[in-house]
Amino acid sequence: MITNVSVVSAAGKDKSTDADVGTYEDEIQIFSPVTGTDGDGDGFRESNYDISYVSGDLKINRRAITLAASDQEKIYGDVLKLDDTAFATLDKDGDSVLPNGEVIDTVSLVSENGVDASTDSDVGTYSDNISITATSTGDKTLTGSNGFDQENYDISYETGNLKINRRAITLAASDQEKIYGDVLKLDDTKFTTLDLDGDSVLPNSEVITNVSIASATDKDSSTDADVGTYTDEIQILSPVTGTDGDGDGFRESNYDISYVSGDLKINRRDSVVVIDDHVRFAGEAFEIDQSAFVLSDPLPNTEELTLINTYSSSGVATDPASPRGFYPDEFVADSALSGVNGFDSNNYRFTFVPGSLEILPYPGLPSIFSEFDHPIWNANHVGLFGLEQLDGPVPITDTILYRIYEICDWSLIQYSKRNSIIEEMEKANNRERTEELLKYYLESD
Repeated sequence: MITNVSVVSAAGKDKSTDADVGTYEDEIQIFSPVTGTDGDGDGFRESNYDISYVSGDLKINRRAITLAASDQEKIYGDVLKLDDTAFATLDKDGDSVLPNGEVIDTVSLVSENGVDASTDSDVGTYSDNISITATSTGDKTLTGSNGFDQENYDISYETGNLKINRRAITLAASDQEKIYGDVLKLDDTKFTTLDLDGDSVLPNSEVITNVSIASATDKDSSTDADVGTYTDEIQILSPVTGTDGDGDGFRESNYDISYVSGDLKINRRDSVVVIDDHVRFAGEAFEIDQSAFVLSDPLPNTEELTLINTYSSSGVATDPASPRGFYPDEFVADSALSGVNGFDSNNYRFTFVPGSLEILPYPGLPSIFSEFDHPIWNANHVGLFGLEQLDGPVPITDTILYRIYEICDWSLIQYSKRNSIIEEMEKANNRERTEELLKYYLESD
């Protein structure tokens, strides 16, 4: 029996790693020597045979490899250009290295249902969404280098996942204001939107219309929180709602939302203070009452304004010698002085409406005074008494008596006139003092 022959690959295809797939006819050749077993005789001898040799074919088959699409990611609202180099190669021997340093450079990738190009596909992982388009002799979808020829490979394909991540946006609460003493209903539409590309426009014309909004320390509902700016008082939080836009609808779950707080400013409360009008008599001393006013509206929280800094704008109110007459807007004020029940003037902006002053003639000027016919009296009585402001009986004070004594020569006044003066003076409130002084003056006369 012939057991072994000498065999050779005519063109060395048996040792070639880069000979292409195919059938190479007559590539395998047999030649001498030939060996065999002894059999029943004295042994096989090639010399006993006239051997003819027929060559055989060498067939090179395709090499099995696998191309696996890599997982890829994108951000909600964006279009993804699939990366045609995002794949892995698995050789039949378990590694990623092809023979002869050959390399597959690119493949043709397809996203099922066009998720890669969709701007409104929701956030999530789309399993097996990315596939590699199978290549064929008439339609090559692969490119390679270093002598790569797809016809030498039996290629299997595996799919990859496409993951859509949340889109990062920022919602910033706008600053809001209220007036001291009022309750503020926070406006849940007062905020700004900042998209990750730097503008305020969201994908698919989606618009956030309302947010959940709160006052961190409840200053919005407080009626006694003081005037001032409360930094980061207004906070935005989930849930957030919006319009559908051009896609399948705004969903908060498609966004990674950062929140920026806003400030709450409490402004001074306007209040009108109406100062009382006053009437006094000429020659009277007058003290300004700083509690003489009314408010056009009550203050919040049962607070009360008790005193204001009222003064006479021209000084006539407090000057007893001021001429009689009507002085409009004479009493003015420039500030609040004090209050009760938690009142703080810094929480208010007061408008003060001036009050008027009327100086009336003093009642009770003695008629005898107008009958004096004395050159000294006539020359001095206006300046000394201000009699042009008096009309009718007047209380006779020590000051008036002293001035009469200063300017009058009693010896030149008729006795009957003296009696008339005494009668008028006896009507004074301080009668005893008046009589005492007159007695002294008359005796000294």
